[in-house]
Amino acid sequence: MDKSSQVREAVAQALGNIACKGKSQAFMYKTEDTAFGDHERRVLCPVCGLWVSDQLGLGDDYPVNIWQSLFKFLLFDEPSQKVQVAFIVSISSILTHSSQMDIYKMKQELLKCLDVLPLHPHRAVRKTFCLQIQHFFHPHVLDGLLDDDNGLDSDSSTKELQVLGKFKHALVHTEDPDLLESLLEVIASVVLTASDHQQLFFFSFVLLLEQLDSKYTSVQSTSVTLLQKCLAVQSKEGNPNRVQQMVDVIQPELFAYLSDRLVTRPLIVQNYADAVLGLHTEDVIREIVPVVLPKLVIQQEHNDDALKILHSLSNHLRTELPLLLLEWCHKVLSILLLKADGKDLMTALQFYEAQIGSDTREIFSAVLPALLDELVQFLGDVNNEDAIKRYGSWNTVISYNFNFRLFR
Repeated sequence: MDKSSQVREAVAQALGNIACKGKSQAFMYKTEDTAFGDHERRVLCPVCGLWVSDQLGLGDDYPVNIWQSLFKFLLFDEPSQKVQVAFIVSISSILTHSSQMDIYKMKQELLKCLDVLPLHPHRAVRKTFCLQIQHFFHPHVLDGLLDDDNGLDSDSSTKELQVLGKFKHALVHTEDPDLLESLLEVIASVVLTASDHQQLFFFSFVLLLEQLDSKYTSVQSTSVTLLQKCLAVQSKEGNPNRVQQMVDVIQPELFAYLSDRLVTRPLIVQNYADAVLGLHTEDVIREIVPVVLPKLVIQQEHNDDALKILHSLSNHLRTELPLLLLEWCHKVLSILLLKADGKDLMTALQFYEAQIGSDTREIFSAVLPALLDELVQFLGDVNNEDAIKRYGSWNTVISYNFNFRLFR
């Protein structure tokens, strides 16, 4: 490799265009959407700006072993930060124009990128890599990197979480706050990339939340800032915020996580409410309660942690647990009444009787108007697929639970 860093930098800068060269036959402009089918997936090249088939590969003019050597000489063994940055910028085009087999052959180099670059000593290198991370989540890249050598395939969500797991591992084993902040920036990029991938979104979002009680104030601040930016990002052409939409989708899991952290690490919940959302912690907990309460009421029979969470929720709302249970009794019972087996309903009623000191008839008499409103609202929601499915068995459910369980 040339001894001049300027020449090496020029070569590194040209690699993105070299990867695009000769691929005109593979290009297709986007028409209505990006769903081209399982047999001909296409991805957008950030360099040439065109949609490229992931099946054609880098080509015979530049065999994969040449590209492998470039990773070694212009990135991993390269002493110049400028050359490294220039090469990293080209990675997005290399990944886009590589076939799954190309990726498989370069997997050692690419996996090393995921392990090494987020923790690189130079911040400019880490920051540049952060901008490329979305391209590692292209389906053909994940397939090439993480398909089992024995031919055993795993689903795409599992592969996504394997990549995310590398960043989680780095977070756990890193003490340098500057490196932690860069890792959080990478994870925030994953959050934005994952706006259509529920599992990846949830776990990457939680990794940001987990740093809200970091022992380093700067890391806490970075986590707050990145969460705010993610939640504020608007999609193109004035469409609704995709991140906020996904937060709504994962609300049950997110609220379950926050209610658990309320017991073990309450500063996470406090900082998420106060610093990220700009709300009082108590107001956020009030939103959490009706979502998590039904499951906690059922779990408490065999799970001491569920009971601890229930008491923590009531304490943070400055009330007693029996009063909190009674306040949301209609919500809990409306959900459990729609479970046709009645088992969870009886568990909940026994718990209510023990906590409130009233029998089943008294409990239902107290909450019946609100309970009926809740049931009517749920069954009347024509946009709720679950409600439509349950509507057909509604008469059976009511008859079974009321006649045989509640007033015997």
